[in-house]
Amino acid sequence: MWTRTLALAAALAAPLGALACSPNKSIDIYFAKNSAEVSAEQLLRLANWTATLRARYPNRQGIYLGSNAETGEIGAPALALERARNVRRIMQDDLKFSAPSFDSVKKGRVVRAGSYGPEDVKRVEIDFLPACPHECPCQADDPHGAAKP
Repeated sequence: MWTRTLALAAALAAPLGALACSPNKSIDIYFAKNSAEVSAEQLLRLANWTATLRARYPNRQGIYLGSNAETGEIGAPALALERARNVRRIMQDDLKFSAPSFDSVKKGRVVRAGSYGPEDVKRVEIDFLPACPHECPCQADDPHGAAKP
């Protein structure tokens, strides 16, 4: 009982913006079985996504990658890493989209099909963190979401 009360009090004491706001933007790039090649369809999705981010967020803080292979894929851990390397190379070299912090995947995950529900597990997960200012209301200095200079 005390633990629940303490947890509730701590949650209520936290700034509301910290509980409700994350400026992260995310996309998943999907792969065919046993392949690390980014398909034309996925390349187009990635190009459109980065173009939108480039226009909306001229200041970038970080890009973080996670990479999965499905149980049963040939060389699954290495395949997951190769997928992440290919996505990173495309973003940096082909699309010229980067950030001061571009997290490299150190270890690919091998995941059972269906572990994430109906979503395909053969993917690279990309999280983009814009630098300030951004639209997140957690920037308490400005009621419109942009930090004051």
